[in-house]
Amino acid sequence: MPQVSPVLYQQDTIYVQNSANIGYYNQIKKAISENDTKTLKRLKANIPSYLFNYMAVIALEVIINEQIASNLKPNVTFTIGLDDTTMKSMLKYSYDDLKTIIKNYKNVYMLHGADEISMMTVAKILNEENGLKPSYKIVYEESGDENSYLPFEGGTVKEITEEKIGYIGGVMSQDAKNIIYIHMHKNYKTGIKNVVSKYKISGQNFGVADVAKTNGGDKDLVDEILKDKLIKLIDAYSGWNTPSNSIGTVVAELSVKSYIDTTKDKKDFEDMQKYYYAFTFIRYADDYIYQSIVRDAMQNWAKSNGFNPDNLTNKSEADEVLREKMKPYLDMLISIYDDCGIKIKGADVEYPWNRMFEIKVAPILD
Repeated sequence: MPQVSPVLYQQDTIYVQNSANIGYYNQIKKAISENDTKTLKRLKANIPSYLFNYMAVIALEVIINEQIASNLKPNVTFTIGLDDTTMKSMLKYSYDDLKTIIKNYKNVYMLHGADEISMMTVAKILNEENGLKPSYKIVYEESGDENSYLPFEGGTVKEITEEKIGYIGGVMSQDAKNIIYIHMHKNYKTGIKNVVSKYKISGQNFGVADVAKTNGGDKDLVDEILKDKLIKLIDAYSGWNTPSNSIGTVVAELSVKSYIDTTKDKKDFEDMQKYYYAFTFIRYADDYIYQSIVRDAMQNWAKSNGFNPDNLTNKSEADEVLREKMKPYLDMLISIYDDCGIKIKGADVEYPWNRMFEIKVAPILD
């Protein structure tokens, strides 16, 4: 359920503060469902056209998703994500509306976030096929963090995290196998090494959901992780895009790590670990090196050469410059991984499409 327009998204909170607009939304949805053109025409005459069109689109999203959910085959799972919203947005209202409608459907899920759902679904299937229920403990940085609404989110940090744990088949426990540390404050002075020492005990997995900022990791935090060579003590990391994306990625990572830890065959275990750590390498390379260091330089390069960072017409040239700017940082990251006993021979990078928002990282293992 994506936002309809960036401009309308910015004005969304203003709309929803007027209860009349929720009434309009309900009338539009009912009229669309009943193909009532007369009511739609009347409503359109009474509402500014941009607001009417906005409400009509999100009403259609709810109707379409409800129809899909009601016609699922028994062996199909349907997952709906809500991306880029706010706690008071009309999109959040429609999400809650749909959630109420579908709550009695089997195998239908609604989640905050969207981009990480494929990773979470892999973890969900892995757990279902092997009868696993990974356990989680959530550690918040400061008292009250769990009730915070972060940018681009329509749910609290606690709601989002527990929702994602439940989706992959996990359970909450104080004696959990997996610890999720929610890093929300860029000026937090405790130090990640001290946090790991305080909360992680032998046999546990420790993951950091870095949501102190959006669209990139907290540079100071990751600098500390790399300086102290905590790669193997911190089993999962993500500081990617929205808070939901980052939290969901860490939930999925730790779930897969829990499965790997149960593997008895030594060769299988070593192979799985090799690819698992390659994924953590991708997260540091994208979320930290690119998003928090190199992206600004690349966007400045594009603009200074007359290119649009959001619509590259010279992707091959941009890829070459990207590789050049990323190389010293990737070499540093490869060296740190090597010091931690993880061999990565190299890594190629490129833009996956014609924009500079994120990159594709391909670690070279063999």
